[in-house]
Amino acid sequence: MFKKLFFLIIFSLLSTIVFAQRNWIVIETGLQDEYVNLKDALPIVDVETGNIAFFLREKRQITAYLYNGSQELISKIIIDDIPKKSRNIIGHSIKNDNYLLYFKRNSGLKFGYLKIDFKNKTFKLVDDIDISFEKEQFIESFVEKDKFYILTSVNKSSILNLYTLDNEGSITKKEIILPENKIKSDTDLVIDFSSIIFSYRSQIKKLDIGEPLPLENVAAQTKVFCNNGKIVLTNNFFGKRTFLLDINLSDGAVQFNALDNLGFIKGELKSGINSFIFDNHYFNVYATKNKLLFSIYSYPTLEMVKSYKVEKHEIIDFKNTKITQKVGDGKYSVRELQNTSQYLRKIANKNLGISVYKNNNDYVVTLGSSKVATGGTMSIVGGVLGGAVGGVLFSTFDNYNKTKSVQIQCLFDENFNHNSNLIPENGFDKINKFTKDFSHLKAQSVFRYKEDYVWGSFNHKTGLYRLFIFD
Repeated sequence: MFKKLFFLIIFSLLSTIVFAQRNWIVIETGLQDEYVNLKDALPIVDVETGNIAFFLREKRQITAYLYNGSQELISKIIIDDIPKKSRNIIGHSIKNDNYLLYFKRNSGLKFGYLKIDFKNKTFKLVDDIDISFEKEQFIESFVEKDKFYILTSVNKSSILNLYTLDNEGSITKKEIILPENKIKSDTDLVIDFSSIIFSYRSQIKKLDIGEPLPLENVAAQTKVFCNNGKIVLTNNFFGKRTFLLDINLSDGAVQFNALDNLGFIKGELKSGINSFIFDNHYFNVYATKNKLLFSIYSYPTLEMVKSYKVEKHEIIDFKNTKITQKVGDGKYSVRELQNTSQYLRKIANKNLGISVYKNNNDYVVTLGSSKVATGGTMSIVGGVLGGAVGGVLFSTFDNYNKTKSVQIQCLFDENFNHNSNLIPENGFDKINKFTKDFSHLKAQSVFRYKEDYVWGSFNHKTGLYRLFIFD
């Protein structure tokens, strides 16, 4: 009886693991060779129709597949005219089964696009888009519905330019002039905006909103969020204030704020500051070797919702995990830290970061610091297709598993009261369990389809690119 019950339990556990994901789409590439050179995979989801476009790049061509919402193949195109100069895809736009993939050179402000018409099975490559940039630096690019946006900063000024490109190739430009009297240093000296976002060793990072981001992804001083027709940029170059820029893409309205950081003391050594925007809230963390302050504000009104503070001799009573130091994905990759003082010493002024996503109605918050990757241990996304949506989310997933960070995770209800339950398993955790033995497979991709995650990879022995969806 006991033996029978034991095998029943084991079978139930295995069933949970096996059926947490299911076979979704299988692409027969015809590339069944040990030496096949499949370099990149790029999935793009049309959120309005549910169609999925999939691009597989070999050395000299791209094969594009279009599937409908029932995962049926409806079109296939072989593209043998790809950008000859070294470029990365930085975005795309979709209109009536016409897909535009936008490219940017590795350096400078040179852009191009590849237009794919799945209905007529044609394509067109424009190697250089005719945009006249004048003493500008690239901040980021964005996609909203069927339009593509490029945001730049005019050198040594507080002037930004927003370029809008539609699916017909037309370009418009909007100049954004920020109020210089609001942009001040810790000693209240007025400074131009370009100098703080392009300062020495500074980094600008566009983030995947709503994903379980590793601390490596969120430690940048300047972060850019694009969601629901808005671009929001936060900057933490100075300790005294966080600068927040909000641009409405539909009407061009601009809002700029300089918010005083709670807990900042001028001259306090080894202090760190970071911020995050998510779900109509602004999150702020300030840490020194003696204290940590975590604050939540409504956004864009910037009214205080909740604040948590802990001193070095106190227990962190709003954390749901142990204080851990993660050093990769090996056998001995996690070490537990003993107390708050040790935690604060390791995170203050050392790439401090905050990451927030939602699980059902609860907020999952990660607070800590990360080690800047050296020697190529973290996932670096490059190549002609690698810089786009599927590649970036795969890089985020890869970094999530290989993080080198000191962190705590916290769970809060919708009113930001602490919830003492266990941190729920997220989509990245599910994929990681399933794929831990498949790291050798090529051209991996991770992306969202509606509410679910999809993971794909290429097996040269079968010639199949197989996609699994995780419910």
